[in-house]
Amino acid sequence: MENKTGKYFKYAIGEIVLVVVGILIALQINTWNEANKEKELEYDILRQLRKNLAEDIGNITSIIEAQNSTLSSQNNLIDWMESENRYNDSIAGHLINSFIYHPFATRKGQYEALKQIGMRKISNDALRNQISNLYESTNPDYLGIEVLYYKQVQNLVDKSVDHFNELTWTSRIELNDITKFKSDNRYLFQLKYLKNLGKEQQLRLINNKKEFELTHKMIALELEQL
Repeated sequence: MENKTGKYFKYAIGEIVLVVVGILIALQINTWNEANKEKELEYDILRQLRKNLAEDIGNITSIIEAQNSTLSSQNNLIDWMESENRYNDSIAGHLINSFIYHPFATRKGQYEALKQIGMRKISNDALRNQISNLYESTNPDYLGIEVLYYKQVQNLVDKSVDHFNELTWTSRIELNDITKFKSDNRYLFQLKYLKNLGKEQQLRLINNKKEFELTHKMIALELEQL
């Protein structure tokens, strides 16, 4: 009886051990599967963010080039207003170009989606902080001066009522009175202010681009590790 009881207990203990091991293995497999799902989700998020950033970088590059053209026109127009030179077609072109506003709208849909599901989905702390700072601090700071620039463009448009019959980008702008226009110091002051504000906007946009490029590079490196 003692021999049979001992064998029974050994058998029961063995069964318990097998059940526990099976449960542990199942839990480990489940944990592994969940970890894989989290990694796949992180990969998909970062891949889409990288795509959005690449599009934004291309857009910023185009805007910088366009802003250079506008700044050049503003400089040429200021030089002409302060000179004795006659009005000509090139000045007409600079006059039109001096009003052009180049807004930047970042593609932040994927970032908003990331905030909804939780920033902790990005496992790399440095990368997570870089992404957050880009969309919550760096880019909003730039957009602040962009809004200010746009308001000053509107102010210049308002001051143009006395000098133009219409503001058009499809045909030559005709000045009502060239002499009166060139002697309008308020208009000249507003144009100079807009130019200087445009230079500051340009510098901030260039810095903005560097941060977008850095974030894009960090994401690319992280994707290689996942």
